[in-house]
Amino acid sequence: MKRLECPSCGGPLSSLSSSATTCPYCGSSISLERDATGSIAPTLTRLGTGTRYLAKEAQYQRTNRELAELRETLETNYQDLDDYLSTRKRPGYGKVVLFAGLGSLMLLGSSSGWDTLGLGLLATAFLIWWFAYTGRLRYDRETRELNQAVDDAEAMVIKGEAAHAKLRKELDSLARKL
Repeated sequence: MKRLECPSCGGPLSSLSSSATTCPYCGSSISLERDATGSIAPTLTRLGTGTRYLAKEAQYQRTNRELAELRETLETNYQDLDDYLSTRKRPGYGKVVLFAGLGSLMLLGSSSGWDTLGLGLLATAFLIWWFAYTGRLRYDRETRELNQAVDDAEAMVIKGEAAHAKLRKELDSLARKL
């Protein structure tokens, strides 16, 4: 006769008189069914409390490691953003005003009338606005990408901490039942 073992913990099953039994070692519920060859095969129907605790503990440890990795990623993203902001300053109007002023002086020198001067000043004002606007957009886009990475990492850390706290509660609940 073949010795039957618990599919959860591997412990020997002793009472084989009914179609369902409980493992005396881990407390898992097991149903005894006949397989294709006609022999009895134990099938796990419900994990025992001790086994559930071990499974939750393993899940808790895995979540702990994942949370540490997420926090490390968040710190890296914070550092990248700080490095970027410290090395790159917001574009100012200095170069734009300098080039626009030189351009307007050139237009003033080459103009033969007030109409050309007015058009040159209008073009100069537009160029000042355009260079400042595109510089600000470029700066804002790069900063926005880094901020988005930080926001995504923060959201993942918050989710991880919530899952971590939930598992801790479940572990405490299972520990009280043991």
